[in-house]
Amino acid sequence: MSKEYHSFVELLKDAHRRLDQIERDILMINEVCARIEHQQLVKHVK
Repeated sequence: MSKEYHSFVELLKDAHRRLDQIERDILMINEVCARIEHQQLVKHVK
């Protein structure tokens, strides 16, 4: 494999890892937002 190809593959792997991390972060943020929304609904009902 050429050096350029190897570098490109490494960049793709790094981008893939970063996207996986972003996906996990989004799921966590979504969970937090759902909890906040639930708390607001509970407060509103009381």
